[in-house]
Amino acid sequence: MEDPLRSQTAYYIAGTITDANGPLAGATVKSGEYSATTDAKGVYSLTVNKTGIYTLTVTAEGHDDYEATAEFTDGTANHSLMVVNVKMSTTIEFGEMQEADGSTIEAPKIENPEKENAATINIPTGGTEENTKIAAVVFEEAREANPATSTQPEASKASVNNVAIKTEPADAVAKEDIIIAIPNPSTDANLGYFDPENMEVESSEAPATRAAAKTVGFNNNNYIITIPQGEKIAGKYSPRVKFTKQAAASVANGYNEVNGKAEIIKIENRDYDALENITLTLKIKNGWDYTVSPAEALKAAGASDALATYINNYIETEEGGTNGSYEIEQKLTASVSGNHVLLYGSKRGMKTLERYQYIKNAEICCLVDIDKQRLDVANAKLTATGRPLARVMQGAEAWREACQLADIDLVYICTEWRWHTVIAVEAMNCGKHVAVEVPAATSVAECWQLVETAERTRRHLFMTENCCYDLFALETLEMARQGHFGHITHCEGAYIHHIKLPQPTGCYHSDTQRNWMVHSCAAHGGNPYPTHAIGPIAQLLDFHHADRMVSLVSVTAKGAFEGDETDVMGRINTALIQTRNGVSIMLQLDVTTPRPYNRLQIVCGTKAFVQKYPLPTLQRAEGEPLTGAEALDAMQRYATQPAALLWQEGHALGVPNEMNYAMDARLIYCLNNGLPLDMDVYDAAEWSCLAELTQKSAIQGGMPVEIPDFRNHK
Repeated sequence: MEDPLRSQTAYYIAGTITDANGPLAGATVKSGEYSATTDAKGVYSLTVNKTGIYTLTVTAEGHDDYEATAEFTDGTANHSLMVVNVKMSTTIEFGEMQEADGSTIEAPKIENPEKENAATINIPTGGTEENTKIAAVVFEEAREANPATSTQPEASKASVNNVAIKTEPADAVAKEDIIIAIPNPSTDANLGYFDPENMEVESSEAPATRAAAKTVGFNNNNYIITIPQGEKIAGKYSPRVKFTKQAAASVANGYNEVNGKAEIIKIENRDYDALENITLTLKIKNGWDYTVSPAEALKAAGASDALATYINNYIETEEGGTNGSYEIEQKLTASVSGNHVLLYGSKRGMKTLERYQYIKNAEICCLVDIDKQRLDVANAKLTATGRPLARVMQGAEAWREACQLADIDLVYICTEWRWHTVIAVEAMNCGKHVAVEVPAATSVAECWQLVETAERTRRHLFMTENCCYDLFALETLEMARQGHFGHITHCEGAYIHHIKLPQPTGCYHSDTQRNWMVHSCAAHGGNPYPTHAIGPIAQLLDFHHADRMVSLVSVTAKGAFEGDETDVMGRINTALIQTRNGVSIMLQLDVTTPRPYNRLQIVCGTKAFVQKYPLPTLQRAEGEPLTGAEALDAMQRYATQPAALLWQEGHALGVPNEMNYAMDARLIYCLNNGLPLDMDVYDAAEWSCLAELTQKSAIQGGMPVEIPDFRNHK
């Protein structure tokens, strides 16, 4: 059924209003006749009915008003979303005035004045007129936080603190240089990938009162701002740290000595916005005979655990022991053209990162996980492959904020199954395309939710890790497209993989010796992991275009008890599916019994038969069957489509998993070039819904169950 609201003109402005303490509830966002109030999570949403520039006025009790803009240009697609996130500034209230001359004035943060001081104002003896008094506080300047459109200066994302100074009398001037010391929120500011010589500080005051940009330096990990002799003291000092366009010189003095011989650059995430065309040249040098491990030496010098471990392993692997030398030169670019990717996940997310080092025109902008150690390791993987550091977000709910980041185009979900739909829906509602590992959903209701959200938001949803990019599957697909099978009558697919593991690590159920996948499959009663089996078949039969699944029956082997009646093993699900065109399909799942790995991949046609497992076989209607290497060699002539060429490219590059490399590279290529994706939300829903439907049929003793028509909303 067609959505009656789809034809109405509507554009959406949404985002989050925060302050230094987090989400800001009850804030008002207004633009002309349009108005909204933030909820408990600081989220607002405005619906406007025409293109143009909208000036948003944000107000909240105890905070300074802030104006932001959102623009929908002529030609903007109907139902487009513009994300505008605003971080508000708490209204400045000064504390007790202090005698200025010869004093060190402590400036606490407005938001937490009881905690440690956030800055100091150092006034030398004779630095002010007699009886001059000063009060100072540290505040966070209101700003658009990762805005979709912004007029903000090229500045740090983060959070170099801003200092407000009040004097009595109000026009008091400095008789000597007055020093403002602002602690760097990161670790040692003298190390890392930026250089004090390539930075400057701007004051937020008008040039008339702040004639020259204040210089910045570093002393004991403080930003140092100087109020020159003769200038007015009172005002707001906002040290927006800016990079010059070429920062290659930043590494000239950026080495740590290790054991007196080794030199290694310390790479830590400073969480600064990327600017245009900044090329950083990093030289990593090592060479020593050591009595302690490189990891220990590097940690002692201040390197992170992840970086120290990585370099230690590199040295001992590449250099063959405890001595030797090498030098690596990496060029990192802070602004990479192409798709910007948010990666959310753990162990499988690491594997995805490893593949993306080979993929062009995609930047990993943000990493999200509940575990800080995994985030450190992930960033170490990025830098080790020459990619810029990504911002990191840690916590069980961090993904919600991350989905709203304006510099993210694609959210890549590598989590446990139960989070797939939740995160995917949120990401699409925030205007992001989604790549989600299989299965995209675990119920029919979740499948409908994905379809509705993708249609409403006009965002892509691509289900990854689905075996459609297996080279044999790609060759078989091309055979079908060329008509070599004749009329296809029957297909088979399976996921047979003995993955019963002793006490694995990662995201697992605490009450079982098996990982969450094995646990789910054993307890499910149907086939909760049908996508590997059905994916290549669905592509071959061109589901929701030329054909579709209409019904299934499913049976599940009872299995055996191990230990107690809650520990069911040995379950094997077999499903038979009928398509609209009369093709029969058999799917199997078995991850608990000691059977050889097998994904079947069988296609039966009136002119030809192929199978990959257990023995590659190509049989034509006439002639002898080809098996083993002969069959694989004969299939190679069909490896001509773009995805097959990407598989071959991955193989030539030495990528650990050519199938998934081809999948990711193809996804990014299509997104960057405005092409339809090889698989869409309807594919994700059709394949994923089999989990619930196979369970339903098996529980009912193999009764037939209808399969929804997601594309036509039936």
